[in-house]
Amino acid sequence: MVPLLLAAGLLAAPAARGVTGAWQQNEQSRVRLITPWATAPASGAVTVGLELETIEGWHVYWKNSGDAGYPPVIDFAATPQVTGAEILWPAPHRYLLPGDLVALGYARHVVYPLRLTVDAAPGTTLALAADLDYLVCEIDCVPYSYRLTVDQPLAAAGAAPVEDADPAAELAAWQARVPKPVEAVAGVDSDGVLDLADPLHPALEVRFTGVVPAAGGEPQLFLEASEVFDAEPPERATDGPIDGRMKGGGPPVLRFRVPLAFRERPTTLPETADFAWTLTGVETAGAETAGGEAAGGDGSSVATTPLEARRTVAARTAPPVPAVPAAQPVALPGAAAPGAAALLLWAFLGGLLLHLTPTVLPLTVVRLAELGAAPGVARSGALATAGAVVVAALALAFVPLSAGGWGGRLQAPVPVAALALVATLVALNLWGLLGLPVRRVAGADEAAAGTAPRHSAAGFVRATSTGIAVVVLGLAWNLPPLVRSLGPALGPAPAGAGGAGTATALLAGLGLGAGLALPFLLAAASPARFAGLLPAGAAGRARLAEALGFVEAAAVLWLLYLLSRQVTGEGLAFVQLALLGLALVAWMRSATRRPVVRATLVALLLALAAGVLWLSADGRLDAAAAVGENLAAPATVSEVRAASPWRDTDNTNPTNLA
Repeated sequence: MVPLLLAAGLLAAPAARGVTGAWQQNEQSRVRLITPWATAPASGAVTVGLELETIEGWHVYWKNSGDAGYPPVIDFAATPQVTGAEILWPAPHRYLLPGDLVALGYARHVVYPLRLTVDAAPGTTLALAADLDYLVCEIDCVPYSYRLTVDQPLAAAGAAPVEDADPAAELAAWQARVPKPVEAVAGVDSDGVLDLADPLHPALEVRFTGVVPAAGGEPQLFLEASEVFDAEPPERATDGPIDGRMKGGGPPVLRFRVPLAFRERPTTLPETADFAWTLTGVETAGAETAGGEAAGGDGSSVATTPLEARRTVAARTAPPVPAVPAAQPVALPGAAAPGAAALLLWAFLGGLLLHLTPTVLPLTVVRLAELGAAPGVARSGALATAGAVVVAALALAFVPLSAGGWGGRLQAPVPVAALALVATLVALNLWGLLGLPVRRVAGADEAAAGTAPRHSAAGFVRATSTGIAVVVLGLAWNLPPLVRSLGPALGPAPAGAGGAGTATALLAGLGLGAGLALPFLLAAASPARFAGLLPAGAAGRARLAEALGFVEAAAVLWLLYLLSRQVTGEGLAFVQLALLGLALVAWMRSATRRPVVRATLVALLLALAAGVLWLSADGRLDAAAAVGENLAAPATVSEVRAASPWRDTDNTNPTNLA
């Protein structure tokens, strides 16, 4: 009996097995073609796999690679029997890299399903050959190119194809990780809105209904590449009904917000935009997953329903206004100014702290040094400077800065550019390149010797200009005490406030002026003490002024940074060139003694200064205005770019995002 069984086993047909190609191996990875077929269909759709393995710490890429890298590109041109090929992309993982870079892809092991369209002779062996280019990365990246081959037997005419259960199951597991369209899952939907309320900081808001986080999984959203926008990592929204049922027993909701940036500044805001996104780490509300158990990139297993949606989303150009019942007025926290005593105190402390800022400190120190060098006029000069400071601060009560009060003026290009211009002029003056009356001046030593008049027109101009400059340059800083006091006080008065609003603003200005004037009042009370604290002699005061000029220049850099967030890159370059030209002309003026040349250069200085203000006025440099100037007739996405962002479904040649 036993010999008969052995003979039967030897004569039996061998078990049907799928076929695999040879590994192409390098230091970081290896790759091959696999098929689940012992005998594959000779025509029609055939699914095979591109298997990639990497060593620990290295990864390969999804169709959107993220901030760097590029996805695999495979080409079956060497196999004429393959008339079509498409990579099916399993749901990726997100990897955080040094430098805050983000990579989207797979680590350790991935099988990319390949959907081929085959037209070959039945009963033959198809010699599949494909040219592959891919990138494998850790921190550094290494590109590789290989010719992959596998010999696939084809079913004879009239015979059914034969699968091998083991490779077929592995390939099916990776196919299950390919996201399903939300339209294919009952009770699930997804939509989005392109938020362009702030054109400088656009964002995509994405909503899923009918899904909940899977047990042991964290919902993750992945955007496909767009030709119009660059995307930052999505953020889970924290407002509204998240991860729970909506009121009235509606379906559960997941929300995400994706910060975006225009790749190229459009001339008009788009009315719509095309996006595609993939969601992982969730299951349907009925806990029926579309993907079942899927292998994670680290070999773990989590229940997941990978879903994808492709949508043409509408643009929203104004922030949503929450509905508030008319019978329940909404209180606006912090809209009202504090009490009179608190307002006066906070404004005083804010004015005092302004003397430590890079724009005000140089003016204060240089003025005190000048007064200390001239005991004969120190007291009267200090009192005149303090008086000018208080008057300039009180004047703010009659010039509402903006709806944002003290903090609002730094949100518009004109005041920021004007402050940068004033700070530049002060820095040039401290370096001795201009003759503005806000620096130590010729005649200070004569005043100290008693040879200058105690109350001269030049001294009055010097005191007044310094006081005004101190208040104006203080506008460059949003110090908390000032935001708390002057913010509501110097903004537009509430309706019906009448004289009460003006009185509050005057009180805030008085506190600000008192804080700014305090050092000069102390100098008036004890001129000799201040004279001993600061450098003696004209040379020492000159070196001090020149050093403080660099402090003022640092403030210019800060103001230009603020301006860069409000204007176009070209606009910022124009302002910077104008300020640089201003410095060059000031240097040329200081180096010549010819009256005609000096007069010409002074005219050029005035023209450049006016040019800085002209450039920033009327929204000429305003990025938000440049993008949104035609909101009344918004353009479609097709009018913003020449081509559609969606390529053919053949993903064998995806966009290189390196």
